[in-house]
Amino acid sequence: MRKHSLSRFVASALAAVMTLAAAPSAMGQQLPTLPKIQVPQLPDLQDLGSSVPELPKIQVPKLPDLADLGSSEPKTPAPRPAPRVNNAKPAPLLRNGGEGEVWTKSTGRNRRYLISVPTQYNPAKPAPVVFGFDGWRDSPENFRRYSRLYETGAAREAIRIYPESINRGWEGAPYAVVAPGEDLKFIQQIIDEVDRTYNIDRRRIYATGHSNGGGMTAVVACHLPHVFAGAAAVGGAFYDPVNMGCKNSPIPFLIMHGTGDTMMRYNGGWRHGVHYLAISDLMGSYIRRNGCAYPPRIANIPGGQRHIYNCAREELQLITNPQDHTWNRTPDASQEVWNFLSRQRL
Repeated sequence: MRKHSLSRFVASALAAVMTLAAAPSAMGQQLPTLPKIQVPQLPDLQDLGSSVPELPKIQVPKLPDLADLGSSEPKTPAPRPAPRVNNAKPAPLLRNGGEGEVWTKSTGRNRRYLISVPTQYNPAKPAPVVFGFDGWRDSPENFRRYSRLYETGAAREAIRIYPESINRGWEGAPYAVVAPGEDLKFIQQIIDEVDRTYNIDRRRIYATGHSNGGGMTAVVACHLPHVFAGAAAVGGAFYDPVNMGCKNSPIPFLIMHGTGDTMMRYNGGWRHGVHYLAISDLMGSYIRRNGCAYPPRIANIPGGQRHIYNCAREELQLITNPQDHTWNRTPDASQEVWNFLSRQRL
């Protein structure tokens, strides 16, 4: 009985399965119809940029070419950096024969000077110091180049300092913007800064310069004979104030001037609306200061004449030549300046 019942159940199940397999379409027709759902069409990937709002462009600075990193001459020169004021610090220590630039603060102004270290500098031996003053509208870099002190014994022995004036003009000139004495304070500050780094010989500090820088050399000789052991001016612009209120103390002085100078005439004159001294007037004041006899002994030299004064106190020389307003090569101003200065001592 159970066997027959199981057989009938299996037969019924198979029949049902066969019926479903035979009529799938009919089965689908019996299912209820579902409502259609509207699916929004997604944009093509290529069109995404057109439907997204445009963002503001950001300027990204261009990085330097890796080949230029460390180069001393980049393809595009970098802007000059802001000065670093380090008046409380000594001058930088450079290798022998090295050159550097120093920013400092003096009388409330940011100021700059170049420094060149002699090739034979020895920290155990005091080194002389030479200040080189450039002319009006000139630069310390240019004066360092054309004064050619690097071709003289100064390159081996002396620390050379090339200060920069304010607005390209040294005090004593009509175009100077500094107060009287301001440049002198700057010079004395430089000496102190350099002295904190290098072993300098305070008995052998010298000054030289051309044009307005020659006038500044006269200012130094006028007011700081207790600091500077000697001075040498080439084609100097000796406006009256550079020789006013001077100390009575003597100082060795070499003056080189062209009798053909059309800018600062040998016999004096007027420029920028003010008077400047004749060479004979300037020499006369130092003849008195240095206790010199007149007239001088005159010797012919290549390209000019040397006027040698017999002085009781300090040496005084005048070298004349027929040239115009220039740093002379014949006679060689660079060699004459160093030869004169290097033998002077306080």
